[in-house]
Amino acid sequence: MRLSSLHGTFQSYFVQKARSLGYIVVGVNEYYTSKKCPGCENFVGQVNIRRLYCSYCKTYFHRDVMGGHNIANVVQGHITKQQRPRYLQPVDAEGKYPWEDGRGGRRATVLSAQRVPSSPEATLSVKSTARGVKRKAPLNWSEGGQDQVKRQMENDPDQVKREAEE
Repeated sequence: MRLSSLHGTFQSYFVQKARSLGYIVVGVNEYYTSKKCPGCENFVGQVNIRRLYCSYCKTYFHRDVMGGHNIANVVQGHITKQQRPRYLQPVDAEGKYPWEDGRGGRRATVLSAQRVPSSPEATLSVKSTARGVKRKAPLNWSEGGQDQVKRQMENDPDQVKREAEE
């Protein structure tokens, strides 16, 4: 048995057990959590395999402790601002945040229905204007997909028909 499968098995068991006891379980991407200082938000240098040193704060950290602080900051950011702290967000090769426009504002993502589903197995084609990517998302009729289309038809039936013809 591979180590990765043991990790997945333990993780599944842990999540199931915690939820059964009434705890809320939140998954967090570990991106940069052991590479950036939680105090000054700069990159840290590696002294040895487990110890890190921030040359700006002049502070030593254990890799896992620093990662824990940063993961706590990620969760706090999601609770208070609905996003990761800026210093823990990924950047492109030019050092820019790919989802922002040139002025530092966020790009708007507009979702539009491409056709009206005629059966429970139908899909709703969604286009994201931020990246210009089309995706097919299955409508789950039991979770309000049919009600969503009905509301849209009541508000502007001509728009739905035009989009269905495209």
